[in-house]
This record gives sequence, structure tokens and C-alpha cells, in this order.
Amino acid sequence: FAKQMYSERSQRVNDFVCTRSRTICDTIRITVPKGYAIESVPESSVVESRYGTFVNSVKVLEDADDVKIISVQKLVLNPVREPAENYKEYSTFARNVSKAYSFRIVLKKQ
Repeated sequence: FAKQMYSERSQRVNDFVCTRSRTICDTIRITVPKGYAIESVPESSVVESRYGTFVNSVKVLEDADDVKIISVQKLVLNPVREPAENYKEYSTFARNVSKAYSFRIVLKKQ
């Protein structure tokens, strides 16, 4: 996802423009199989800038029958027209979103 948002450039010449806002929302539901335990889940996180907002909400739900992990990620990209010299700031936002988006859930066999 974020690889499409940014690329490393030594010097950007033209302004960058995104004329429309976009919202991308993903929900991941995992039922932990019997005989496995959760070793780690990411904490919920927020990345904000004038270019947009990324929110990752992670919840672990336990009941008598099973354990579920629910992660909801929402990325809102704002319309922008920025001069070339601000591209580094936009690229930093995209990298931070990419890091937050590429979390890992680790399950361990009991």
C-alpha cells in the first residue's frame, strides 16, 4: 500500500497533487485456533498530519468458547496541492503509515 504512496527521490521538481480525498478501511477478524495462545498483538495507534490520518484499533475478545482478535484500520487521505520542497514531509507521513499498517500478530502453540 504505502509503496504506492511514496518513493525515495533525491530531488522532486514538480508540485505533488491529490485532488480527491480517499478513505480506505480494512477490518481483520482472527479466531485463535484451539491449542494456540496470543504471544503478541500491536497496540492501537494513530498517525496524523495535514495529509491525512491513519488509525489502527486492535481488540482481543475472549468468551467461553474462543478468543478473537479484531483489528480495524482506517486511512483518510486529504486532498493536497503541495510544492515540491514539502514532498519530504509527505513521504515521512507515508512511511509512518506504512510502519503502522504492517503490524504483526504472533500466535504460539501451547
